[in-house]
Amino acid sequence: MDLIEALAELKRRHKLLGLEYEVAPQRPLKFATGVNYSSVGIMASRVHMKIQAYHDGDLVGFLDEFPRIQRGFFPIDKCSIKRAAGAEQRAAATAGLTALPAAGSATPPVAVVPSNAVAATIEADCTLEWITLVDKSKPANLQAAAESRKPL
Repeated sequence: MDLIEALAELKRRHKLLGLEYEVAPQRPLKFATGVNYSSVGIMASRVHMKIQAYHDGDLVGFLDEFPRIQRGFFPIDKCSIKRAAGAEQRAAATAGLTALPAAGSATPPVAVVPSNAVAATIEADCTLEWITLVDKSKPANLQAAAESRKPL
């Protein structure tokens, strides 16, 4: 629940237009060196997100927050960012630009009016890992209760 609450807060804070995510079940994280720690378990969950934002800065600000979330580590594996379909036309309309007629035409310039003024102009498809440490000396139900009291 911690991650879900954090994502909802980040969506609100950065005014994202859309945020869909899928969190895979937690699994033990295996290191290439085969190292194992006796006091803590290192767990990971794959998180896949589809993000829609109106402005590039909203998306970058959202992604920039992940290192500050205190509920784990969030290394981003990959993130594909692209302009949404029709983003250029919406951006021109928002800026108050006009469409010019063809050369030699008697038609006056026409203002470009967006069909949806609050539509996403940038979309991202990102995959990251949510890595957490689990104290092996505590039973799982005590661990969960202790974790729920930590601040974001």
